[in-house]
Amino acid sequence: MNVEYKYHRLSNILSRVKTLVDEAISNHYFWLKVEIAQIREDRKGHIYLELVDNEEGVVLARSRANIWQTNARAIKNTLGNNADDILKEGSEILCYCEVTYSILYGMSINIVQIDLSYSLGEVERIKQENLNKLIKLGYTDLNKQLTIPLVLQRIGLVSSENTAGHADFMKQLQVNENNFQFAIDHYNCQVQGDNAVSSILGALASIPANTYDIVVIIRGGGSALDLDVFNNYELAVAIASCHTPVFSGIGHETDSTLADYVAAFFFKTPSAVAAYIVERTTQYYVYVCQTYDNILQLYKNRVREENHFIEVSEREIRLYGLAHSKQKKEYLHTLSNRLITEVRKHINREESFIEGATQSVSYRAQRITHKEKQTINEKARLVTFLAQQSIEVHKHKLSTSLERLVYQTKGRIKREQIKLSTYEEITTAYDLSTILRKGFAIVMHNGQLLNEDSTLVIGDELEIAVYNKKYIIKLAEIKEVNQWNNLLTKKQH
Repeated sequence: MNVEYKYHRLSNILSRVKTLVDEAISNHYFWLKVEIAQIREDRKGHIYLELVDNEEGVVLARSRANIWQTNARAIKNTLGNNADDILKEGSEILCYCEVTYSILYGMSINIVQIDLSYSLGEVERIKQENLNKLIKLGYTDLNKQLTIPLVLQRIGLVSSENTAGHADFMKQLQVNENNFQFAIDHYNCQVQGDNAVSSILGALASIPANTYDIVVIIRGGGSALDLDVFNNYELAVAIASCHTPVFSGIGHETDSTLADYVAAFFFKTPSAVAAYIVERTTQYYVYVCQTYDNILQLYKNRVREENHFIEVSEREIRLYGLAHSKQKKEYLHTLSNRLITEVRKHINREESFIEGATQSVSYRAQRITHKEKQTINEKARLVTFLAQQSIEVHKHKLSTSLERLVYQTKGRIKREQIKLSTYEEITTAYDLSTILRKGFAIVMHNGQLLNEDSTLVIGDELEIAVYNKKYIIKLAEIKEVNQWNNLLTKKQH
């Protein structure tokens, strides 16, 4: 018994669904906050996305979406330099859109506008949350507690080479009024893009402890989203926990990142970091020069004061002796008539006393003067010795660095010369004339090389080329020996 079923076509059902959807939501635009799970752009400029709504890593909803070419061009113009950082997988966006339904492709979301301020605000919100967390855990003061040397000569530079920021930093250090020389080791890394955080973390991890005076992290200017790499929480913790004081110079004058908050010192630009290093070195240089000048001037003033004191003392002693002698002579003159004999004795005693006192005072003054001169000379020699020792230490460091560079350069050149010589020997060894000279020969049959697939018959001619000759041989007898098979058989037995 055949039963006839009432059925519907799929196109009819989906057409009805489309009619219901169009009547309910067609041309109804709304703002949607959603995360981009997948994104691709075809060669015509259309952008196709997969959007998700998740909560704590759990996907609550998923939908296809698209941005048609005209809207895509307008959206990219609106986003400007931030377009690539916003239109990427994992980015959360606020978009103006509508829901469309196709009986062939199902439901889809048509995006016509993306709010740039929301994306930038989201970056700032996450940055503030991470900053509060860093402050709470004490990371913002950790690197600042490290001691920074007075002179910054050994520098570990974390940056991307061949960039404008890197070039500005190096030029500022290398071109300075006093021709200061800095020892800079480059730790090249990526400072923009999806792999930038891991690249910077790897560079920081490779910096050895107790090697540099400071570690410098720099990056030239860019958009807020370009610089968001340096708002990464793990990167901020790594900078704060670095064993060496960290100086940061990231972005422009108005930019600030978490890396700036946790660094020992932060500067607005790469050039500003270099300028500070040069200025700090200049200040120390000026301080040393001024200290030396002050010590020298102090020595001269002390000598001048001591000489003046000696001159005054000698003059006072001389005046005192003359005055005292005159007084005694007048007294003796008054009593001369009555006590001429006694006066003469008294005069002799007084003159002897004055002479002894004068010699004693003069000797004491000379001894004090000599002792003070020796003390001043010793201090001057000590200051001169310390200054020369400091200069010699710095000269030795510069000489050692130069010798090491020359030694490494010569070693590299020697290794490359050995490689080149080896390559030349290999090339010569495989030269055809060299192979033939060793006793090998080239056998040709009918203009082709003789090999295991060649067939020979009596009367064929073979052309045999050795090192300096050719032989034409006509075959009168042919005997084929399976030499290698025999050898293989023997080896197997």
